[in-house]
Amino acid sequence: MDEDIIDTWRAMAEMSKEKRANNRAFSANLLVTSGHKYESKNDGAHLIVDCPTGRIDYWPGTGKWIQRHTLKTGRGVANLLRYLNKPV
Repeated sequence: MDEDIIDTWRAMAEMSKEKRANNRAFSANLLVTSGHKYESKNDGAHLIVDCPTGRIDYWPGTGKWIQRHTLKTGRGVANLLRYLNKPV
């Protein structure tokens, strides 16, 4: 019984790791195709996105982002793109 739980936990951890890797690749591609420039850190785990009001720290694996100047936070690449594209 315990080995089943351990195997299930390992499988879930591996799926989570793959999901974060897919998020990193998809989000970076989406930012580029949307015309937004960014600087990549830690092999794409942390992106620094340029925007008219400053810079945004974005972690595509989890989807979290923080606007440095205003400390506005959000989750998800879709919400980040909405924030980047709103009028200043």
